[in-house]
Formats: sequence, structure tokens, C-alpha cells
Amino acid sequence: MKEHGKWPVSQQIQSFSLFLVLTTALLGMVATLMFSLSMEQENMNRNLMNSAQVLAQSPQVVDVLAGRRGNEVLTTYLDSTTSRVQDIDAIVVADREGIIRYSPDTSYVGTVYPNYQSLSVLHGETAQVDTGAGISQVEHRALASVFDQDGTLLGFVSVGIDAIRFHQTLMDMIFWFLIFTALAAGLA
Repeated sequence: MKEHGKWPVSQQIQSFSLFLVLTTALLGMVATLMFSLSMEQENMNRNLMNSAQVLAQSPQVVDVLAGRRGNEVLTTYLDSTTSRVQDIDAIVVADREGIIRYSPDTSYVGTVYPNYQSLSVLHGETAQVDTGAGISQVEHRALASVFDQDGTLLGFVSVGIDAIRFHQTLMDMIFWFLIFTALAAGLA
């Protein structure tokens, strides 16, 4: 006699197969999301670092921090540079003592860069990428040391984006991943 509530073997196999397909698809999508997030963060870091290193080697930055030129040269150069770049929220140039020599917001010029004493670019490292206190808020930033022609450390350049915007980009990727996952699961 047939028992009620028991599924036929073919239906059990079909259910198990569907479970395996969905589980495999979900694991693949999660792996893809993790890889995509990692690559996005790596690309942002590389872009910030490249920008910081290029600016740290520019003659205008070196000459101003070495005292060979006035701040107006730096202001003209960096204001025109930042007006054409949309992926950067702030560029700051500061000397070894953390005194800001350039900031897009001129009210910060002459003030001390937050927590400058803990920056590794002032203690032997030539570059660093981190999330920390910037001139007006928490920033995801790249910093590069500025050296004179004789190798003397003059200061640093900080190139950053607002940490909220940085995290929003990552959250947008997760949001779209969840939408596509829900659609894929619905179709399955």
C-alpha cells in the first residue's frame, strides 16, 4: 500500500537536483561578487595611488614644499587639475610638519593635517593607502611622500575620496548583485 506524504523517488531526485543547481549558482554568484568588490576596491586604490604619486613628483609641488616658489603656483596648478577630475574629492599637499600648503578649500591652508604624526609616508614609507581623517571628513585616500632632488623628505600629497562615497559604490554593487540573484532564483 502507498504511504501518503512520501514523494516518489523521481520527484526526490528532481528536488535534490534543483537544490544542487541553486546552491551551486548561489555560491558562484557570491564568489563573483567577492571578486568584483575586491577588483573595484583595488582599481580605486590604484587610481588614487597613481594620482598621488604623479602629483608628489610634479615640479610645482616639489618647488613649493622646498620653498623655491610661492603657494600661488601650487594653487593655480592644482585648482586647474582638480577641476578636470571627477573621481577625486580632495587633494591636499602638506609639509613635513603637517602644515597644509594646498587644499581645494582654502580655509584649511596653514592648518595642520589631522593625525599627520601617524602617517607612514612621513616615517620611511613612500606611499600608503588607507581610510582616515581627512581635511573635512573621513576619506579613503592615497598618500605619497614628496622628496627634493637630493632625497630630502619635504612633505606629502594626499588624494582622497569621501569614505561615504567609496562605501556607497561598494553598496551599489551589492544591491545590484542581490537584484540579479533574486531574478535568477525566480527564473530557476
